Amino acid sequence: MPRCAPSWAASLLGCRCLQASPAALANPAIGVTHVLRYRPAEAPVAAANVFSVDLSWLAPPPGHTPGAPLAFAGYHSPADPFFIASSSGTTGAPKSAAISFGLFYRRALESKAELSSARRASCLFFSVSPVGSRYFSAIALAGGTIVIQGAGQPLDQDVDLVVGAPAQYADMFRTRATASDFSRAEAFVAGSSITPDFVRRLFETFGRVRYRYGSTETGPVCGIALARPEDFDGTVGSPLPGRTAEIVDEHGVAQPPETPGLVRVKTPHLVDGYLGDPEATARMFRDGWFYPGDIGALTAEGRLRLLGRANDQVNVYGTTFALADVESRIAGVSEVEDAVCFVENDGEGLPRVAALVRPQPGAVSSALAERIVSACRAALPTAAVPWAVYAGDVVPRNQHGKPDRKAAAAAAKRATRVI
Repeated sequence: MPRCAPSWAASLLGCRCLQASPAALANPAIGVTHVLRYRPAEAPVAAANVFSVDLSWLAPPPGHTPGAPLAFAGYHSPADPFFIASSSGTTGAPKSAAISFGLFYRRALESKAELSSARRASCLFFSVSPVGSRYFSAIALAGGTIVIQGAGQPLDQDVDLVVGAPAQYADMFRTRATASDFSRAEAFVAGSSITPDFVRRLFETFGRVRYRYGSTETGPVCGIALARPEDFDGTVGSPLPGRTAEIVDEHGVAQPPETPGLVRVKTPHLVDGYLGDPEATARMFRDGWFYPGDIGALTAEGRLRLLGRANDQVNVYGTTFALADVESRIAGVSEVEDAVCFVENDGEGLPRVAALVRPQPGAVSSALAERIVSACRAALPTAAVPWAVYAGDVVPRNQHGKPDRKAAAAAAKRATRVI
């Protein structure tokens, strides 16, 4: 049974659905009353009503006459919440926002227009995540066939579109057989930012690449289409139709091209705010603008270049820099499949940058660590060069494909330190 089916069924009954997490269960503004469990072995949760999903969910309701259509009274209003979505929460507590039936439908319709040429598509996003559910619905609305594939299964040879986040593509390259010819297929990338090395890796498998920059709160904001690796200019592209992106200083004054500052965006598909968090709502939703927390600059042509996260800036030995910049340098080392950086105590009370990396099989060595340090030293300030490199099989990322730094710091304690 498709994993998304119970969620659709619950929404038809008037329930509000969200992907389970400790933060969601603890948020009184959400008020979780029931939990769907897919596997009996899943850890117990603190909720009054826990339902285990099985094939009985496919049976018609009691008293239903065979052959008769099933009745559905419908929701009261398109403004009713359909989906409660969590933001990425990469450096702080995740925030929750309600996506209404109307907003979800408008986003899906727009994505349908973007994916209308897809005949057979594979979506790497979790089907009940905000992004995954939108693209699953869009592909279906466009009349395409959705290929459901388990983790580690070879990519279906007949797909002409694959949708996913950068981390999901990295996992696909690592765990799935992709030796077949996918040069006629397109990679549609959404989620965290991309690098030139990642783009080149995509073109080793796919014939075309499209990238979308956005968030749970906004939906897609900017985009870029690439026909070859050389077309990638390091930006996330220009604002999509109906969207606006600006760079402002701390007082909200718009900045000229090539001047770094805070990114703010306007989109017709913006949520109303965060559930149970008026302070975050007031801080990030202002005068029709949404402030996603990114630092960036606009090119003279109006394309948006991301430079890091405002709350991802760290100060080590008086030097301020973005951990994402360190990760980008580490990702450029050929033997590294993925990396997440964090700040840890060096044992003497001083903060130091550390990196948890997932090397290619057989690549764990002190020589690899030295190449990582050299790559960082060549382009970054001394304080940003990792003092410790840990090698592990899993690099923690959240459902949006963004780094989970707290989980990475915890995982590093169980990993192998190579420098």
